[in-house]
Amino acid sequence: MKKFVLLISFFLLVVFSFGQECFAQDVDLGTYTVVKGNKTVIAPQKVISEDEELLSTRTSSITNVQEDPNKRISDNYIITNVGEEYFEDHFAFDKIDKRQFVSYVIYNFTYGKYSTKMFVSISSDGNVMPHISHIIDEPQNILFDEDKAIEKANQLNLETPRKLFLIYSDETEYLAWRMEWNHTPTIEERINETVSGYIFRADNGDIIKTLRFKIEPVQNEHVAPTLPQNYKLIIVLIFSLSLLLLFFFIRRRN
Repeated sequence: MKKFVLLISFFLLVVFSFGQECFAQDVDLGTYTVVKGNKTVIAPQKVISEDEELLSTRTSSITNVQEDPNKRISDNYIITNVGEEYFEDHFAFDKIDKRQFVSYVIYNFTYGKYSTKMFVSISSDGNVMPHISHIIDEPQNILFDEDKAIEKANQLNLETPRKLFLIYSDETEYLAWRMEWNHTPTIEERINETVSGYIFRADNGDIIKTLRFKIEPVQNEHVAPTLPQNYKLIIVLIFSLSLLLLFFFIRRRN
């Protein structure tokens, strides 16, 4: 009987010790809101282009690195393709995003009142990688201007209001206008893939791509299976109960 009392006491002590740790994880510490500043900032209408979305995933940025050898290599590469005057008129160095095996030298390309991001990819051994760069390889002028892009959108009956911005099209390797319907789509519009905009070549106005609303796919990210928060308590209970059952089984046989 004394052994049984000692075993029960040990069981309660273990449960209490582990229980405090396990149940502490379930304590509600309250809710909180992360506030970035003391007011809501409404930026001027500026659409994030595909170029900027692509660059936004790259970190480890180094800004204002005028003496970085990658910048010199990149500048020389662009000047060789477009000429020094065109380079000075339209390109402004932004930053360098360094990765393990490649550096991205990023520029703000400006044409009139519009601008877009372009970049030159340089390998760790200092060679330009044109196949993964995102930049014009010849001087390009916008012959199909903003007004013509708006007129063509009217002809195509694109809904209003609209937003328009300049991009570099990887598909044509040319400057292009991206004209979009500034609208939050309904579920019906997503299901029906309603036209949401167009991408026009900036030299001749040809349609590069018709944009449509789509149902955004759910990202099926792999999530590792997790144990419940109080898994330690569960393990202790199972182990202790197993000991108790073993103890009673031995006693009954004796």
